[in-house]
Amino acid sequence: MRLRVEDRETFSASEKQSRVDIWLGGRAPHTYLGYDEDSIASFNDTLTEIKDTDSNVYIFLRQEYSWGRLLITKDTFTRLLSNCNAFPALKDHVSSFAFKTSDSDEHFATYDTKVHLAQQEDQSDHSYHGIETLGCLAMYVMLMLVLPEICYLLRYPARHGRKKGCPFSLRQMAVYQRFDCAKRTSRWIFVQAPDEFSDELRSSLPSGAQAQPPADIHRRFFSIAEQEWRDYICYLDAELRTLDEKALFVEVDGYSECDYLVTFTDSQRLQRLRRNFVKCKEILDCCLEVARGYELHWQDLRSRGMLDSEQDIADMEAFVSRIRTHKRGVEAIQEHAEGIATLVGPQLAPNSYIHRSNFTFMQLSQILNYRNENMIVQSNDALNRNSDAMREIAIAAKADNELISILIGKSQKDSHTVKILTYIALIYLPASLVAEIFNSNLIETKSGGADADNTRLVLSRSFWVYPCITLGLMVLTFLPVLGLLLHDKFRRSPLKGVRNGQERGVDAYLATGQPRRESAHG
Repeated sequence: MRLRVEDRETFSASEKQSRVDIWLGGRAPHTYLGYDEDSIASFNDTLTEIKDTDSNVYIFLRQEYSWGRLLITKDTFTRLLSNCNAFPALKDHVSSFAFKTSDSDEHFATYDTKVHLAQQEDQSDHSYHGIETLGCLAMYVMLMLVLPEICYLLRYPARHGRKKGCPFSLRQMAVYQRFDCAKRTSRWIFVQAPDEFSDELRSSLPSGAQAQPPADIHRRFFSIAEQEWRDYICYLDAELRTLDEKALFVEVDGYSECDYLVTFTDSQRLQRLRRNFVKCKEILDCCLEVARGYELHWQDLRSRGMLDSEQDIADMEAFVSRIRTHKRGVEAIQEHAEGIATLVGPQLAPNSYIHRSNFTFMQLSQILNYRNENMIVQSNDALNRNSDAMREIAIAAKADNELISILIGKSQKDSHTVKILTYIALIYLPASLVAEIFNSNLIETKSGGADADNTRLVLSRSFWVYPCITLGLMVLTFLPVLGLLLHDKFRRSPLKGVRNGQERGVDAYLATGQPRRESAHG
């Protein structure tokens, strides 16, 4: 058999990851573990025994997690289907349990049936999607040789037990049955069956106990698929009522602290709820199709004399009635959500892929507009903050300038005072020089005898030394200073020429628009 899905996305890559539960009638359940050699040997014996056993066979396949791969390799799965003589339609249902990272392929939920004779089961020229007629055979032979097969996949809500977010998640399970009318036994394959179902089935299969009728197992599957729908729909309705109150009672003209806070996030929440309603409606439609297919299958078996009671059909009609009730509830809430959407967003129900793509485009456009407006607001806030900072800097600079002005005023006063003192010192400097000369030995006082009026001043013979030394020291003092001044003057002259040339070039460029070209001589 050739699988229609990629093996690496559906099955485990290593045999050590395999885990398969197989129950044969009243015997103890066998769990196949790919990493245990004893378990592998026992599993091979069990596969050989499945072909010829006269007991019911129950096989459980599981995933790593809800969106993970099946815990079985491709080779083991192929051997399992070969020993159970399962029809190829089962592969389509198994492919929906492939590894994925998003809620893709959520709309696939259907059923397949096949009715054929025991001696034809090895032939491949059959129609596997529908019910085949048996021809004109005797009733007894027909009952003994008919091998009806049915396979269907159901999606249902279940509580995941996490504390955050929505308490429900949409899950899936598949069941396959091959009924042998001659032996009155069935071969079952359950894919990702709920734990409560496997626990109930395990408890009903002790040694010596009578096996459950096939219809009871199907009824239990449909019951599990229906039991959480009401709570899930009530949860979605409660989420919608929160947005409904905002849409109906929020103040339009203004906003106050006691009013509802309406943001673009509410529009996103509403869009998610609307998509959940559409998905729920599609899943419920798929459940109705599976239920109708199941009814047709069992009605066909009853018409062939294989069923004596109409209880199975009555139970299925009750299931269909409850599913239709849930569907009406979802449709009513969906209409309610569309009414709210006219207040918080555009009215465009995503009932088709085109509408969904248009609505997604409008949502993304609104997100971009909202983000652009938010960026503009943030830019304005940043500009306002920068203006405030510049204003504060200007105020601080003004205060610094005033302080500097005060310091400059004080410095000017001090300079004026020093200038006055300097002028006074200059006035008294000649007198001080004269006093120093007269107090020195350079000028002597001589008297002309007894007469005090004949006293005179006489220069010393070495007086000429004083002016010579003074003038020499003056020359020695001013020569280094003059040398330093001349050195600085000659060093700055080339730089001044370069600056003058640059200034002339800039002036020429501004005047003519063309750069000034120097001549060969400068």
